[in-house]
Amino acid sequence: MAKIKGISKIQSAIRGYLSRAYYATYCTSVLIAAVSIQSSWRRHYIQRHYKMFRTTRIKYIAIARSVSLAFSLRRRYLKYDEAVRCIQRAWKCSPLAQSL
Repeated sequence: MAKIKGISKIQSAIRGYLSRAYYATYCTSVLIAAVSIQSSWRRHYIQRHYKMFRTTRIKYIAIARSVSLAFSLRRRYLKYDEAVRCIQRAWKCSPLAQSL
């Protein structure tokens, strides 16, 4: 009877060792897979948001440049328009223009 108890203790210890070894291997592989999935998801998420941020930033920069260009063209036009009006006023007030 003592022999059987000794044998069952040895079997129990071996089963415990094997199950712990299997569990450690399984958990390690599952953790590696989970970390791989999480890092892939994080990379995908960050890349997607970076692309969206970049495209919106590029759009805003393009809009700002076009608005700035429009303002500068408008200022240039107004400056030339004022110059043209000045020349026309001078011409209309000149005696040569009034004699025609």
